[in-house]
Amino acid sequence: MSEQRKVVTILFADVVGSTEIASQRDPEVVRSMMSRYFMRVGEISAAYGGTVEKFAGDAAMVVFGVPVVHDDDPERAVRAALEIRDGGAELQVRVGVNTGEAVTAAADDRQFMVSGDAVNVAARLQQGAEAGEVLVGSLTHQLTRNAIEYEARAPVAAKGKTEPLVAHRALRPRSEVPVQMRGIPGLHAALVGRNRELRLLLDTFARVAEDRRPHLFTIVGAAGIGKSRLVSEALTGLADSGARVLRGRCLPYGRGITYWPLIEMLRQDTGTGLADEREGALAKLDRWLGELLSDDPQRPAVRARLAVMLGLETAEAIMPDTPAERVEREIGWAVRHYIEAVAHSAPLIVVVDDVQWAEPPIVALIEQLADRVADVPVLIICMARPEFLELRGGWSAGKANATTITLDPLDPLETSTLVSRLLEIEALPEDLRRQIVERSAGTPLFCEEFIHMLIDEGLVVRDGASWRAAATIDQIRVPQGINAVLAARLDLLPEEERSVLQSASVIGERFGLHEVDSLVGGDVESRLDSLRRKGLVSGGDSAGEEFRFRHLLIHDAAYGSLPKAGRATLHDRFRSVLEREARDPQQVTEILAHHAERAFALSHELGLEVEIVHERALKAVEWLFATADRARTRHDTATMDSTLHSIRTTAAELPAGGEPAIRARLRLLEAQLLVMRADYRGASEAAAEAAALAESAGLLSTVAAARLAAAWIWNFSGTGIVTEFE
Repeated sequence: MSEQRKVVTILFADVVGSTEIASQRDPEVVRSMMSRYFMRVGEISAAYGGTVEKFAGDAAMVVFGVPVVHDDDPERAVRAALEIRDGGAELQVRVGVNTGEAVTAAADDRQFMVSGDAVNVAARLQQGAEAGEVLVGSLTHQLTRNAIEYEARAPVAAKGKTEPLVAHRALRPRSEVPVQMRGIPGLHAALVGRNRELRLLLDTFARVAEDRRPHLFTIVGAAGIGKSRLVSEALTGLADSGARVLRGRCLPYGRGITYWPLIEMLRQDTGTGLADEREGALAKLDRWLGELLSDDPQRPAVRARLAVMLGLETAEAIMPDTPAERVEREIGWAVRHYIEAVAHSAPLIVVVDDVQWAEPPIVALIEQLADRVADVPVLIICMARPEFLELRGGWSAGKANATTITLDPLDPLETSTLVSRLLEIEALPEDLRRQIVERSAGTPLFCEEFIHMLIDEGLVVRDGASWRAAATIDQIRVPQGINAVLAARLDLLPEEERSVLQSASVIGERFGLHEVDSLVGGDVESRLDSLRRKGLVSGGDSAGEEFRFRHLLIHDAAYGSLPKAGRATLHDRFRSVLEREARDPQQVTEILAHHAERAFALSHELGLEVEIVHERALKAVEWLFATADRARTRHDTATMDSTLHSIRTTAAELPAGGEPAIRARLRLLEAQLLVMRADYRGASEAAAEAAALAESAGLLSTVAAARLAAAWIWNFSGTGIVTEFE
């Protein structure tokens, strides 16, 4: 059974008054009602990408984030909860939704198990909700407040919790369909670091307009890298060109979304909306096609197929002579005919966002527009995440009228410029600016998320026309929004590649091919090559050259997805490999100590078998002592102090606080540290105690070392100090 640590969103839904219903109605009627309810919950959950973990009695538990994490799982869950609430005509329900870290396990039969406090909190929120109420936890609220309308609600007293649970009442979505929320309200910066890409896009449009030929322009980049911003900047620059713009977005989930980007474009042209009744929408479609295709004999055929695409007519009713398997091709023909007509009088820019979520008919239609539309100026701009090209390696291949560019992260100077322009300030404390720049990984969205978090927490405040730091900030944490984006990206990796990335994260930010191979096995080199192509790691270009994570955030996300038991095992295994294969283990003492100490600490935290914990504790003590000795030779008192503290903590978990040899050696090092700090009395006492412990255990070498230290202290401390020791 494969386990992963993930941030997931849990939904609990429960029928209100089910006991009373069962007592008042025939059992078969109740069974039928509950069956319909469970079926509806399953259908809604599936539509939003959730997985039903279990039905128990009259309650349902749905998990968003298994088998695959999405960066918008909280929004999906709350939208599903509201639909479950509103869809129960014959039953009243109450729903709780909560987001948090959990351990997920997938069995061979694709059954999933999820455990963690996030599950308990979701259940308690559901139990504390009133009939017809959807309550969400604080993190869910934080991550969805721009997409869902909430109102204040009293905290929920929960069994097993010392403090009431913060709860927010979800009312309704702010939009009928999910909308990407980017940027910080009230903050806007001029485009940074994309001048070449912007010029290429503008030049491509100029060529399309002049040659009156279609061109497919694809912009590829990770979430938040700035694809939409680049396109918006280009469209702003073309505002006076006379070009028409049609925009549509492929949706990540929902029902009837196959043609959604085209539906959005057609609604934009016809002036129809989601609130329009069928007859009104058809009338607007007829009016617009009458203007656009006034003398076109194909207008009735185009109208019929577009109406089917819009869901206003059924193919059986309006295209009775068309076989079902040809409907998709007929719709494609109608869309191409429509696009040609729109572009006939003026250049047309067709923008399709989030193509990585496009259904096959949309992908095929976009390629057909580039291939088959003739003698009209159409620029087709597609924006996609890297996984799109991973799935469709032949996209736009061999097309003379196609361009694909990849947006790379901003460099540190460009990221710093973005921070200054967003906050309208250059005098941000240097350490804070450095942390934002380093942790943003050159991704504008990450930069904005960090700033948004600092503003929300009152650490950066408005000061007139600009902003200033309101407090000293030692270390900024990573916002959950960034974690969600990275986790979703890693979750899409094949299991073999994810395993390599996780194992590498245990080694560190830099790692060698042989090191990872010693932990994972298999064809590690080809998997690392794939991870390098995907922009997750770099390096390893020549024999012996180390690989490295492209950014510390990717390392942290990979390490965080490992269950703690897996981390402990890999730390211990790598320590063993390094001990065995290092030419001189003493030269990598600190690395060995780190892995040994982490293996012990995680094993102890998890309460593993006593023998395993003690064995790992002894290894940790061994290498921590070696680290303290090396620090002593450098007179590095800070490292000595922290290492000795770790030795004490680790040895305390051994029987009787550790062997006399451990206690004697610990006291001897403490004496040497006290000497460095000029605490000669304390040093003398520690050295004497170390000698006594070693002598009782028959450790002659340690006795000699302790007595030599005591003599040295006596000789060095001077007459005045000596009299105090007598």
